[in-house]
Amino acid sequence: MASADRVLPRKREDDARSELDLRVQDPAALEEIELYSELIIVAGESSRPLSRDEIDRVLGVTRPQAIS
Repeated sequence: MASADRVLPRKREDDARSELDLRVQDPAALEEIELYSELIIVAGESSRPLSRDEIDRVLGVTRPQAIS
């Protein structure tokens, strides 16, 4: 068993945030997070599972039209 003086203190959340460089951003990741958030909101408001078509609508996915 380790003694108490050998245990390292846990980093506080404020400390972790102060080390975060907010100038570094990934636009693609931020867009994915926004889309995922919208999907979670719609799914949470639904009383049943969403269909694929409903999910596609929320995400703004369009399917190619069949060529005749």
